[in-house]
Amino acid sequence: MILTLIFTARVFSQDIPAFTLNQAIDYALTNHKDISIAENERLRARQQIIETRSMGLPQVNAGVDYNYFIQLPTSLIPASFLNPSAPEDEFIKVAFGTKNSLTASANINSLLYDASFFTALKISKKYTGFADLNYQSKRTELRNAVRKAYLPPLMLQENIKTIDENIRVLKNLLKETNEMYKSGFIEKLDVDKLNLAVQNQEVLKKDLQKTLKLALDALKLQIGYPLESALKLSDSIQVLSAETEESQLMDAFNYQNRLEYSILEYSKELTELNVDRFKKSYYPSLRGFVNYQYVVQGDNLFKNPISTPAAITGFSLAIPIFDGLFKSSKIQQGKLDISNIENQSVLLKSGIDFQVQSARENYLNAKEIIKSRQDNLALAKNIFDTAQLKYKEGVGSSLEIIQAEQSLLESQMNYLKAQYDFLVAKIDLEIALGK
Repeated sequence: MILTLIFTARVFSQDIPAFTLNQAIDYALTNHKDISIAENERLRARQQIIETRSMGLPQVNAGVDYNYFIQLPTSLIPASFLNPSAPEDEFIKVAFGTKNSLTASANINSLLYDASFFTALKISKKYTGFADLNYQSKRTELRNAVRKAYLPPLMLQENIKTIDENIRVLKNLLKETNEMYKSGFIEKLDVDKLNLAVQNQEVLKKDLQKTLKLALDALKLQIGYPLESALKLSDSIQVLSAETEESQLMDAFNYQNRLEYSILEYSKELTELNVDRFKKSYYPSLRGFVNYQYVVQGDNLFKNPISTPAAITGFSLAIPIFDGLFKSSKIQQGKLDISNIENQSVLLKSGIDFQVQSARENYLNAKEIIKSRQDNLALAKNIFDTAQLKYKEGVGSSLEIIQAEQSLLESQMNYLKAQYDFLVAKIDLEIALGK
């Protein structure tokens, strides 16, 4: 039974997937619905090319019409037409036509020339590039969001590991202190103080575990992972801190690396093409057509019907003259949109410059703080070890150990926070640089 329980526990533990940061990003890019929506918009843009192109291709239609006259239309003709002696105001009712009429027709209509059509085709092709950029932008936004959502639970895991180690050390010390108390070398108060320190660490650990669960749920939501399923993180702070060469973060910046800048440039090009399309709408357009009809008539279509085929071909030239200033208004609106985009581009450049500068300063500051926190941690560890040694040799007090332990815990937490701040600053800098 014991072996079975151990084996089952191992199987269940192996079933819990462990994600590195890159694996979490890949999972999000595959499963998040925002990416599916962006992909559909990307495919939709390609369908718009087909839609626009279809307007310039021949349009072929066929149809069949059947008419049955319950009562034939009646016309009036002067009676004098048949009887010269009839009065002028006398008319005769005459019904023309047959009871049945069946018409089969085929029509081909094609655009031969329209300057605005070719510009519209350019716009639809250009829009696919715009949709591709938006798709990449969505992927980049999601990737950055996952990177930031991955850090809090990872940091909490590190905190819990640190607390576990502190509890282990304190429990060993508590065990030794309890033996010393039983031998009559120390007071019960020393045992109680250490026992309280252990309990405080365990309470802190439980609080961190609750926070870790919330942080993991936030990460699951960000990557599109089921909330009810378990998830573990397998990356480490040290690996993530050393992923990118620092020289790459300090190199000269190129605005083209920022997708929002490229999207703005694409928007300007699309708006310029749209203005050009409305300008070319003033040009004449030419269409050609071919129409064929085959009409069958008779009072009975199955006995001696009469057929009358007909065919016609021709051209249709449309010359715009006045449209109530519709096209002129669209052109002016487009020019204003171009002016706004140019102003937005200037503002975006200024914002990017500020973002890059601030991110670099924050990165360098975070790097310096890590070094300072690391030195403080080493000093606190040395003080705690010295306090332990003095206590075991009988020249130190339990209060001194507890104070040293609290200082060590504070230094450990400060160092982990400095590492977290460094990773956030590093990610912010990479985002600012468009990496």
